[in-house]
Amino acid sequence: MKTRERLLFMALGGLLVLAGMIVGQFVFSTAQAQDGAQDATFKTVKCEDLIVGNSLNPIAVIVGSIAGNGCIRTFNKAGHQITVLSVTDSGHGLIQTLSRKSKTVTSLSASTNESGLIETMSNTGKKLVKIGSTDSGGSIGVNNTHGVKVVNIQANKHKDGAIYLMDRYGDLGWGRIGKQ
Repeated sequence: MKTRERLLFMALGGLLVLAGMIVGQFVFSTAQAQDGAQDATFKTVKCEDLIVGNSLNPIAVIVGSIAGNGCIRTFNKAGHQITVLSVTDSGHGLIQTLSRKSKTVTSLSASTNESGLIETMSNTGKKLVKIGSTDSGGSIGVNNTHGVKVVNIQANKHKDGAIYLMDRYGDLGWGRIGKQ
């Protein structure tokens, strides 16, 4: 083979390599190394639990399910669960905040009659304040540290305002209805 033919074949081979590299850029996506964080976009991701964290807090958020219902839980650096957004067994929405020791201290949910309900608890788990809705209107109940209701402010069944004070055992001491 003459030198001219060899140069022609080398030039043709070089053009084919160059053409392959150019076409490859448009047809195939670039490969990414696995050792660094990469951004990605997915249409659908299905998994049992999604755990989000970093070097400061390896389990900061868990998105998953509890008893077949959706749940999002956040954790502090010490690993204690701090907030919960979930669905109750009865199918109502539930938002809870927890103490550093993972005890529920506030709860926002739907009540059994499909109305709103807010509750606060002591650090021992006793319900102290309950704000809710009833068929006749709103209701606020205050409990003592033993969990016994000692104050109730509500709209009664006739839709009038009512205030009741009870002693430490829950026995009615005084009550007043707002109707004149």
